[in-house]
This record gives sequence, structure tokens and C-alpha cells, in this order.
Amino acid sequence: FSSYEAAAWKKHFPNDRYYMGAGLVFTSFILFSWVFRSNKSASVVFSDEKRKSNTLVEDGPYSFVRHPFFSFLLPFFCGIPLLIGSYKGLAAFLPAYFVCACLTPHIEASMIEKYGDEYRRYQIKVPFKTVPGIF
Repeated sequence: FSSYEAAAWKKHFPNDRYYMGAGLVFTSFILFSWVFRSNKSASVVFSDEKRKSNTLVEDGPYSFVRHPFFSFLLPFFCGIPLLIGSYKGLAAFLPAYFVCACLTPHIEASMIEKYGDEYRRYQIKVPFKTVPGIF
């Protein structure tokens, strides 16, 4: 390649950030599918009707963290801005994580109300809410 051809090649093809973003988004979708496969009543929409019919799930991703859907949103929230080349979009990562962190106590209370001691035992067995080893 001449330097002109190399510059033209680089201009028309995505850079490393694009590939990192695509990898994070793809990984998120694979992990989301794991959540949905492990928990047949999992839904992106919270509804009382779905909650009435399900049982406490403790296997699959739920054996590592209690709220894996929130866990797998994190790489998605990082990957999309990288994929589209928006550094401003990366700034949305922290508020998105904050929203997830604020929702978990409400979900935890709801789960304790529904499952009682069974969920309390699960909290001891799986101490992390969204990030294994951290939170």
C-alpha cells in the first residue's frame, strides 16, 4: 500500500473503538439471552402479572449476581457510544448505572415481600447485586 491508499483504507473502515463498542454490544446481547433462557419470566417490562407466576431463579447468571439484567446493561451502555463514535454518549454510562443502583433496593424489597426467607437465604448465597466482587 502507498501512504495514500493506507489513509483511504483507514478513513473508510472503523477504528478500534468501533470494534470495542461492537464487541461490548454483542456480548451484552449474548448475556441478555442467558438471562432470558435462565429465567423464563424475565422481561424488560415490569408487570405484576408476570411476577405472580414465576419462582425464584438461582441458577445461570443468577448464581453470580442477583440482578444480572442490570449487570449486562453496563457493557451495553458503554458499547453503544463507542459503536457510534459518541464520547458524549459515554457520559450517560454513570447516570445509567446510578439509575440501576437506585432501582435495586426497590426490587430487593419486592423480592423479600414475595419470597420472604427464601430470598434472604439467596441474598446470603449470592451477595452481589450487579457486579460480582464489587457491588
